[in-house]
Amino acid sequence: MLPNEGVPEVPGYNPKNPGKKITPENPTKDTDVPYVPIIGDGRIVINYVDQDDNDAILDTATPTGKFGTKITYTTTAEIKKLENEGYVLVKDGYTDSTGHSEFTKENDNHVYEVIMKHGTVTYNPHDNPAKPGEPINPNDPNSPKVTDNDVDYSKSVKETIHYVGAGDQTPSDNVQNVTLTRSITVDRVTGNIISSTKWQPSQIDYK
Repeated sequence: MLPNEGVPEVPGYNPKNPGKKITPENPTKDTDVPYVPIIGDGRIVINYVDQDDNDAILDTATPTGKFGTKITYTTTAEIKKLENEGYVLVKDGYTDSTGHSEFTKENDNHVYEVIMKHGTVTYNPHDNPAKPGEPINPNDPNSPKVTDNDVDYSKSVKETIHYVGAGDQTPSDNVQNVTLTRSITVDRVTGNIISSTKWQPSQIDYK
């Protein structure tokens, strides 16, 4: 090696003292040049999947780090965000799995899935009434709103009982005001009505 010669490149390694020129103390003898292995960057992929929308990907996280370093990523915050948007956790395939305590060549670019589904809410006039215009998911500023159809769960009808067969003693018609109610189930994510029960009499007012 000549005096003040630059450090030679070695594939897969970096010089321990990059940029430092080497001047042999004794040009007639070998001079040790220390190198260290290049530590590659690792990456894992966490997909948040909507199983009720053909496994559409809701969000993706791609933590990166040097091989051998600890993976500190957790799914807690993203799951909480999605729950606020009306989703329900089905399976956390990242947290429930093993082999991702640190970045390694074995888990490099490995894809984990966190499965979510749509939550539902059921409205009825007795147990869970609602008002049109209010958010279905109070903790989500972009939540779908309750609609008039969502609260179409109560109506009044008149029923008339007509008596016959007693001649002059036959009672007059009896008019009843009947309140019918039902329950309506709504998708928290889309705001769409999923189902409704049959109308049932809630109370009868006799006149």
